[in-house]
Amino acid sequence: MFFFRSLIKESDEYPIVFIPGLFGSIGSDIIPGTGKFRFGPADYVYRPIIEDLNKLGYRLDENLFIAFYDWRKENAYSAQKYLIPVIKKAKEKTKKEKVNIICHSMGGIVARAYIQSDYYQNDVDKLVMIATPNSGSANAYYFWEGGELPYKEYNESTFYKILWEGFIWVLKIIHREKDNLSLLHNYFPSIKDLLPSNEYGDYLFIENNNRFVRFIPISQISSQNEFLNILNKSVQELYRKSIKIYLITGTGKKTKKYLCVEKVPKSIKWFDGKPKYAIYTIRGDGTVIEDSVYTVYGDRYKIKSDHVEILKECGGILSSILNVRRARRTMRARHKKMVNIYSIIASNVEKISISNNRGCNVMFNDRYIRAGELYVEKLGQDLYWIIMDNDKFKDSTVNIKTKKDKQTKVMVLKGDENSVVKKVDEAVNKENFILKI
Repeated sequence: MFFFRSLIKESDEYPIVFIPGLFGSIGSDIIPGTGKFRFGPADYVYRPIIEDLNKLGYRLDENLFIAFYDWRKENAYSAQKYLIPVIKKAKEKTKKEKVNIICHSMGGIVARAYIQSDYYQNDVDKLVMIATPNSGSANAYYFWEGGELPYKEYNESTFYKILWEGFIWVLKIIHREKDNLSLLHNYFPSIKDLLPSNEYGDYLFIENNNRFVRFIPISQISSQNEFLNILNKSVQELYRKSIKIYLITGTGKKTKKYLCVEKVPKSIKWFDGKPKYAIYTIRGDGTVIEDSVYTVYGDRYKIKSDHVEILKECGGILSSILNVRRARRTMRARHKKMVNIYSIIASNVEKISISNNRGCNVMFNDRYIRAGELYVEKLGQDLYWIIMDNDKFKDSTVNIKTKKDKQTKVMVLKGDENSVVKKVDEAVNKENFILKI
């Protein structure tokens, strides 16, 4: 106990507000009937950094607060609706006039939307942005213009692919949309806030038969990121607030930087061209390039890691930023990486059981499970999402009993150590669905 007391005493006096990234929140605001906000299926992604902050002396709802939000909405909306109330709560609970914000990916854009706004209350001391696409990401082009997942070709994080595929499938059921493009444009405007902005530079190019390359000026692209363009044009507002800024980027992972496109005549999508191939850089985390993170000025840090695993590696950097002396053995505990993953999503479920011949027998119909290798989330009334570590549950059987007289849907994804995610099965109106793992 003395160790943790000393950590709290020596650390920054201000409480921390943590803002997760895309898919990092789940609650009834996003999926009706899901209940209070939490990390949900992204618990595997964010639990390690929360545990590291705990080891630095920060405790949830004491001096550590999480700003969950509806990541489908525009980031400016999320800043007002979700971030401001959490900052207010943190200040009132700790009786401090300021907070330190730590954010991941899109969470950094939400933080900037607040700090650079007219309603900013001069209540942020430090801003730590981890893998934040401050000038956007080329991956967002696939999603916004074509409704396609940007990770089919290459991405380091198997788990991130699972989240993308799973949430889109769930949201299409909820909103009764048949295709990704309609879903995104009608219910998911935040994706547009992640497109490359003017500061990113020209990123689309056309190649003719002689392999001559002509870049399309970013100002002439129909899908413009107006939000980031405005935010970056007024970036001086960020610096005038006397906030200490820290930028942590992943590096060493193959990341899309430029896209070769070809025009598609009379198409309802790909207005600026359908991608033929991508030009990669290893100066990125598989999702965001370094230059995008470093669009704003601040103290810079690099970690050789991907967009998800970086959260497990930055405990040492955070202890330095927050002025916390740490015990080496305390912060070096390694979090297990899940690479062989099964993701099972089923609607109108009555009961689920998982069993194997080694004595494992898990049955549930109305609860959440967090066991490191098994994550179970109930999303809404009868919708379940199961994420399993295949190495732990190998040779297991998953039995899903569905409710009678209701349309049921089941989707199974499998990810492997090569970062390949495949749809293993998809079924409609099966009374009992059995999966052998």
